[in-house]
This record gives sequence, C-alpha cells and structure tokens, in this order.
Amino acid sequence: MTETEDPGQVSLKTLKTLKLSHLYLLKMIARNGALARAAEETAQTQSAVTKSLQNIEACLGVTLFERKGRGVKLTPAGEAFLPHAQKILSEFRHATDHLAALTEGAAGAISVGTLIAASPRLLPEALLAFQRAYPDVMVTIREGTNEVLYPALYTGELDLIVGRLSVFCGREGIKQQALYDENIVFVSAATHPVAKESLVSLAQLADLKWLFPPEETTLRRELARMFHEHSIPIPRHRYESISILTNLPLLSEGEFIGALPLQVFEAYKDMFNLVALPINASPILGPVGISMRDGDTPTQTTMNFIAHLKSAARALKSGDPV
Repeated sequence: MTETEDPGQVSLKTLKTLKLSHLYLLKMIARNGALARAAEETAQTQSAVTKSLQNIEACLGVTLFERKGRGVKLTPAGEAFLPHAQKILSEFRHATDHLAALTEGAAGAISVGTLIAASPRLLPEALLAFQRAYPDVMVTIREGTNEVLYPALYTGELDLIVGRLSVFCGREGIKQQALYDENIVFVSAATHPVAKESLVSLAQLADLKWLFPPEETTLRRELARMFHEHSIPIPRHRYESISILTNLPLLSEGEFIGALPLQVFEAYKDMFNLVALPINASPILGPVGISMRDGDTPTQTTMNFIAHLKSAARALKSGDPV
C-alpha cells in the first residue's frame, strides 16, 4: 500500500475481489490438507484450485498455506484468517436460513454438535419429534469432545452443542443453558469380580483396569477432581477413550471398569451386561444442556430445534414418552 492509498479503499478492493466461493475453497483446503482432495470436493481441477489460491493470497497480501510433504498446512496468517472466513460462511448460511424460514416456513438447516451424554436418548428423541414437525429441514450431527466441538461452535460450523455442560462455564463467547442434571455411574460387567462387592471404595477402584475419559473431556476433569478430593491418584492401569463403540464391548468382557452418564448406562446395560457399582463416595452430578455462541441471534430453525430439545428433556426428567 502506498502512502497516498486509503486503507478503506484497500478493504473495498479486497471485498470486490474475494467471493464466498473463495472462502469456501480455503475451508476445504484446510479441512483436507491437500489441494487435490479440495479440488475433488469442490468439483474443480487441481490447477484451478491452485490458481484460485494464488489469487486469494495475492489479494490478501499474505501466504495462507505452505507445502508439507504431499499436502499443505496453514501458515500463521492462514490460522488467523480461517476462523474469520468460516464465520462469514456461517453468517451467510444463517441469512439464507432466515430467508427460507420467512418464505417457506419450515425449510432450512442446522448443525448440531453432540457430546456423549446427549447421544443415547436426549438428542435422538428430540430429532425424531423435530423431523415429524419439520420434515424439510436438513440436520447435520457431529460427535466429538469439547476440544473438537467448541472451536467449530466459535467459527459457526455448528449452531449449538448438546451434552454435558463444560466445567468451564465461563468460556468466553459462549452461553449455556442447563436442561437437567445427570449422575455419573461407575460401571463394570456383571462378571467382573468387583461387581460382587456390596460396597466399593474409590481406592479399590483406582487399583483396577479402567477405561478412562481423555483429558479434553468434562467427564475426565470431574473424575480427576473426585480422585483428588479423596487424595487418591487417578487409575494408573487405564486406556483412555471416549468411543462408546469401543468402550462398551471392552467393558462387557469383564476386565475393565468405567464411568458413564446415567442415560448412557441405562440405554446399554442390558445389551452389554453392565451393572452400576455401589461406591462409598458422593455421586458426580452435572448439568446436561445446550451451548451456543453468545451474542448471536439464532435462526428460527435453531429456535424450533431447541424447543424440541427442551420438550425431550422434560420428558426424560418426568419419565413420560416424548
């Protein structure tokens, strides 16, 4: 930029050059880590993707990607710019959803992140009722841990997250709403030797083989705090996993113990022959609810879906069918 150029004019020039398709292309390159795969997803040739990327970088005056082996990775400038690009794409989707809701009444789309506590009953029952009421709405479900889902929520890739609320309730830019409180139960297979005990101490459990939640989960922090309050180290003999499809079969074999949200345990206990262990410690009780971006105005589609989540939560608390 020369001394006589107005910074506002440079921004206007950039706005005239960059398109939403350019921002989407950046998102696809970052997601795939390779120009060839991004080209496949956007139905372009690799040379066209390369040329578009060069034009974007020339327009912004920075290098967004650098080569890494056979792929590419974001530069520091790319790391800084990508969240803004994702937020712009998200806001545009929200705008089109608003228009669709006004003109078509029930059309639109919503992206929902789910943590383990919401997966067995709350989310499925809300989804079933929502689909009956709004059959034309596209719902995308993304499962993961806090460390995966919250960044996607910040950048607008997700409209909300449903599950056990983070112990860091003051996450900047996030608002949370509790739907109900849920207990965590310590479980094992009915064939595990510890299942025969009438009362189990936390110290006993610490010496056993565990399927322990990973560090980035809310459940891990709650369990770690529980062991710390009893001056007991967390279990040394452990696998760390949040994968239900992996953990439940392992628990059923009778060598491991674990900790599950009550709704998860109730949903799968008969299928995998699991029992809840009676321990001599206060239960871990925590809220299950909704996390959203603070300051955003939800689309009508999102608000409709939240209403169904609340209805499903009320039914779970009362024991009534949804």
